[in-house]
Amino acid sequence: LSPLIKEALRHPRLVQVLTKLIGPNVKSMQSMYFVKSAGKPGQAWHQDEQYIPTRDRSLTGAFIAIDDADVENGCLWMHPGSHRAGVLHRMAAHEDPRFDPSGEAQDFPPDYDREGGAPCEAASGTVVFFHGYVLHRSLPNRSPSRSRHALVGHYMTAESWLPSMHSQWAAGQTGGRQKPSLVGRMQTPPKAYQMNCCLAIMPQQLNGSARQIQKTKT
Repeated sequence: LSPLIKEALRHPRLVQVLTKLIGPNVKSMQSMYFVKSAGKPGQAWHQDEQYIPTRDRSLTGAFIAIDDADVENGCLWMHPGSHRAGVLHRMAAHEDPRFDPSGEAQDFPPDYDREGGAPCEAASGTVVFFHGYVLHRSLPNRSPSRSRHALVGHYMTAESWLPSMHSQWAAGQTGGRQKPSLVGRMQTPPKAYQMNCCLAIMPQQLNGSARQIQKTKT
Protein backbone atom coordinates (compact mmCIF):
# COMPACT_ATOMS: atom_id res chain seq x y z
CA LEU A 1 0.00 0.00 0.00
CA SER A 2 1.28 3.44 -0.92
CA PRO A 3 2.55 5.24 2.21
CA LEU A 4 0.72 8.36 1.06
CA ILE A 5 -2.61 6.55 0.67
CA LYS A 6 -2.09 4.73 3.96
CA GLU A 7 -1.48 8.02 5.72
CA ALA A 8 -4.65 9.50 4.23
CA LEU A 9 -6.82 6.51 5.17
CA ARG A 10 -5.53 6.60 8.76
CA HIS A 11 -5.74 10.37 9.18
CA PRO A 12 -6.59 11.24 12.82
CA ARG A 13 -9.56 13.39 11.78
CA LEU A 14 -10.99 10.47 9.78
CA VAL A 15 -10.51 8.10 12.70
CA GLN A 16 -12.14 10.61 15.05
CA VAL A 17 -15.33 10.63 12.99
CA LEU A 18 -15.32 6.92 12.12
CA THR A 19 -15.06 5.80 15.73
CA LYS A 20 -18.14 7.89 16.52
CA LEU A 21 -20.09 6.48 13.59
CA ILE A 22 -18.98 2.83 13.74
CA GLY A 23 -17.57 2.20 17.21
CA PRO A 24 -14.17 2.00 18.87
CA ASN A 25 -12.79 -0.84 16.72
CA VAL A 26 -12.63 0.25 13.09
CA LYS A 27 -11.15 -1.70 10.19
CA SER A 28 -10.17 -0.17 6.86
CA MET A 29 -10.86 -3.00 4.44
CA GLN A 30 -10.80 -1.37 1.00
CA SER A 31 -9.60 1.74 -0.79
CA MET A 32 -10.31 2.97 -4.31
CA TYR A 33 -8.90 5.86 -6.28
CA PHE A 34 -11.41 7.29 -8.76
CA VAL A 35 -10.21 9.13 -11.84
CA LYS A 36 -13.17 10.67 -13.68
CA SER A 37 -11.79 12.72 -16.53
CA ALA A 38 -13.84 15.18 -18.56
CA GLY A 39 -16.50 13.36 -20.58
CA LYS A 40 -16.31 10.09 -18.63
CA PRO A 41 -19.51 8.33 -17.49
CA GLY A 42 -20.85 8.04 -13.98
CA GLN A 43 -22.06 5.05 -11.96
CA ALA A 44 -25.76 4.23 -11.61
CA TRP A 45 -27.67 3.90 -8.32
CA HIS A 46 -26.16 1.28 -6.03
CA GLN A 47 -25.40 0.46 -2.40
CA ASP A 48 -21.87 -0.35 -1.32
CA GLU A 49 -23.02 -3.18 0.96
CA GLN A 50 -23.93 -5.09 -2.22
CA TYR A 51 -20.22 -5.42 -2.88
CA ILE A 52 -18.93 -5.43 0.71
CA PRO A 53 -21.59 -7.29 2.75
CA THR A 54 -20.77 -6.81 6.41
CA ARG A 55 -22.48 -8.96 9.02
CA ASP A 56 -23.50 -6.03 11.19
CA ARG A 57 -24.35 -3.39 8.55
CA SER A 58 -21.46 -1.26 9.72
CA LEU A 59 -19.96 -0.41 6.32
CA THR A 60 -19.18 3.30 6.04
CA GLY A 61 -17.66 5.05 3.05
CA ALA A 62 -15.32 8.04 3.29
CA PHE A 63 -15.14 9.99 0.00
CA ILE A 64 -12.07 12.24 0.09
CA ALA A 65 -12.31 14.89 -2.62
CA ILE A 66 -8.93 15.39 -4.28
CA ASP A 67 -10.38 17.76 -6.87
CA ASP A 68 -13.42 19.93 -6.29
CA ALA A 69 -16.45 17.69 -6.90
CA ASP A 70 -19.57 19.44 -8.15
CA VAL A 71 -22.61 18.77 -10.32
CA GLU A 72 -20.77 19.67 -13.51
CA ASN A 73 -17.84 17.27 -13.08
CA GLY A 74 -19.83 14.36 -11.64
CA CYS A 75 -20.12 14.61 -7.86
CA LEU A 76 -21.92 12.00 -5.74
CA TRP A 77 -25.72 12.03 -5.51
CA MET A 78 -27.56 10.34 -2.64
CA HIS A 79 -31.11 9.52 -1.61
CA PRO A 80 -31.23 10.81 1.99
CA GLY A 81 -32.57 8.24 4.45
CA SER A 82 -32.53 5.36 1.96
CA HIS A 83 -30.32 3.30 4.27
CA ARG A 84 -32.69 3.30 7.23
CA ALA A 85 -34.86 0.37 6.11
CA GLY A 86 -31.78 -1.89 6.04
CA VAL A 87 -32.78 -3.34 2.65
CA LEU A 88 -30.35 -4.21 -0.12
CA HIS A 89 -31.99 -3.72 -3.51
CA ARG A 90 -31.22 -6.18 -6.27
CA MET A 91 -28.84 -5.12 -9.02
CA ALA A 92 -29.49 -5.53 -12.74
CA ALA A 93 -27.95 -4.47 -16.02
CA HIS A 94 -29.01 -1.17 -17.55
CA GLU A 95 -28.74 0.46 -20.96
CA ASP A 96 -28.26 4.05 -19.85
CA PRO A 97 -25.25 5.51 -21.68
CA ARG A 98 -24.67 8.00 -18.86
CA PHE A 99 -23.29 5.24 -16.64
CA ASP A 100 -20.62 2.56 -16.67
CA PRO A 101 -21.78 -1.07 -17.08
CA SER A 102 -21.57 -2.03 -13.41
CA GLY A 103 -25.36 -2.35 -13.01
CA GLU A 104 -28.09 -0.41 -11.25
CA ALA A 105 -30.21 -0.94 -8.13
CA GLN A 106 -33.78 -1.99 -8.87
CA ASP A 107 -37.20 -1.95 -7.17
CA PHE A 108 -36.45 0.72 -4.61
CA PRO A 109 -39.39 2.70 -3.19
CA PRO A 110 -41.08 5.30 -5.43
CA ASP A 111 -40.15 7.97 -2.88
CA TYR A 112 -36.64 7.67 -4.29
CA ASP A 113 -37.06 8.83 -7.87
CA ARG A 114 -34.51 7.57 -10.39
CA GLU A 115 -33.76 11.12 -11.48
CA GLY A 116 -33.97 12.54 -7.97
CA GLY A 117 -31.61 12.56 -5.03
CA ALA A 118 -29.43 15.25 -3.51
CA PRO A 119 -26.03 16.30 -4.88
CA CYS A 120 -23.11 16.03 -2.47
CA GLU A 121 -20.78 18.71 -3.77
CA ALA A 122 -17.41 18.73 -2.03
CA ALA A 123 -14.48 21.11 -2.24
CA SER A 124 -10.99 19.64 -2.46
CA GLY A 125 -10.00 18.36 0.98
CA THR A 126 -13.59 17.67 2.05
CA VAL A 127 -14.56 14.22 3.31
CA VAL A 128 -18.08 12.90 2.75
CA PHE A 129 -19.06 9.98 5.02
CA PHE A 130 -21.98 7.78 4.00
CA HIS A 131 -23.59 4.54 5.12
CA GLY A 132 -23.12 1.32 3.15
CA TYR A 133 -26.86 0.93 2.60
CA VAL A 134 -27.52 4.42 1.23
CA LEU A 135 -28.52 4.60 -2.43
CA HIS A 136 -26.05 6.76 -4.30
CA ARG A 137 -24.77 7.39 -7.79
CA SER A 138 -22.69 9.83 -9.83
CA LEU A 139 -23.53 11.42 -13.16
CA PRO A 140 -21.09 11.89 -16.05
CA ASN A 141 -18.36 14.49 -15.91
CA ARG A 142 -19.79 17.19 -18.19
CA SER A 143 -16.96 19.63 -17.59
CA PRO A 144 -15.03 20.51 -20.76
CA SER A 145 -11.67 20.19 -19.04
CA ARG A 146 -11.87 19.47 -15.28
CA SER A 147 -11.24 16.04 -13.78
CA ARG A 148 -12.80 14.63 -10.62
CA HIS A 149 -10.24 12.65 -8.64
CA ALA A 150 -11.26 11.13 -5.32
CA LEU A 151 -9.90 8.65 -2.81
CA VAL A 152 -12.59 6.49 -1.21
CA GLY A 153 -11.99 4.32 1.85
CA HIS A 154 -14.45 1.72 3.10
CA TYR A 155 -14.49 1.01 6.82
CA MET A 156 -16.35 -1.42 9.07
CA THR A 157 -16.26 -2.82 12.57
CA ALA A 158 -13.12 -4.85 13.19
CA GLU A 159 -15.22 -7.67 14.69
CA SER A 160 -17.45 -8.19 11.65
CA TRP A 161 -16.53 -11.06 9.35
CA LEU A 162 -17.24 -10.55 5.68
CA PRO A 163 -19.26 -13.47 4.23
CA SER A 164 -17.07 -13.34 1.12
CA MET A 165 -14.20 -14.63 3.27
CA HIS A 166 -15.93 -18.01 3.77
CA SER A 167 -14.87 -19.36 0.38
CA GLN A 168 -11.29 -18.18 0.94
CA TRP A 169 -11.00 -20.02 4.25
CA ALA A 170 -12.52 -23.15 2.71
CA ALA A 171 -10.11 -23.04 -0.22
CA GLY A 172 -7.08 -22.32 1.95
CA GLN A 173 -6.41 -19.03 0.13
CA THR A 174 -5.78 -16.94 3.20
CA GLY A 175 -2.01 -16.78 3.06
CA GLY A 176 -1.68 -18.51 6.43
CA ARG A 177 -3.83 -15.98 8.26
CA GLN A 178 -5.66 -17.27 11.30
CA LYS A 179 -9.41 -17.73 10.90
CA PRO A 180 -11.21 -15.00 12.87
CA SER A 181 -13.94 -15.72 15.35
CA LEU A 182 -17.44 -15.25 13.98
CA VAL A 183 -19.47 -12.44 15.49
CA GLY A 184 -23.26 -12.49 15.07
CA ARG A 185 -25.42 -9.60 13.91
CA MET A 186 -25.43 -6.71 16.31
CA GLN A 187 -28.69 -6.13 18.19
CA THR A 188 -28.30 -2.38 17.76
CA PRO A 189 -27.18 -1.01 14.37
CA PRO A 190 -24.07 1.21 14.37
CA LYS A 191 -24.41 4.92 15.03
CA ALA A 192 -24.05 5.57 11.31
CA TYR A 193 -27.68 4.50 11.00
CA GLN A 194 -28.64 7.67 12.85
CA MET A 195 -27.35 9.84 9.99
CA ASN A 196 -29.82 11.11 7.42
CA CYS A 197 -27.50 9.87 4.68
CA CYS A 198 -24.11 11.50 4.86
CA LEU A 199 -21.86 13.73 6.92
CA ALA A 200 -19.31 16.10 5.45
CA ILE A 201 -16.30 17.68 7.16
CA MET A 202 -13.77 20.15 5.82
CA PRO A 203 -10.82 20.00 8.23
CA GLN A 204 -7.83 22.07 7.20
CA GLN A 205 -5.59 19.18 8.20
CA LEU A 206 -6.98 17.06 5.36
CA ASN A 207 -6.35 19.74 2.75
CA GLY A 208 -2.64 19.04 3.04
CA SER A 209 -3.18 15.36 2.22
CA ALA A 210 -5.36 16.28 -0.75
CA ARG A 211 -2.76 18.71 -2.10
CA GLN A 212 -0.02 16.11 -1.68
CA ILE A 213 -2.03 13.53 -3.64
CA GLN A 214 -2.77 16.17 -6.30
CA LYS A 215 0.96 16.76 -6.72
CA THR A 216 1.53 13.00 -7.00
CA LYS A 217 -1.14 12.53 -9.70
CA THR A 218 0.22 15.39 -11.78
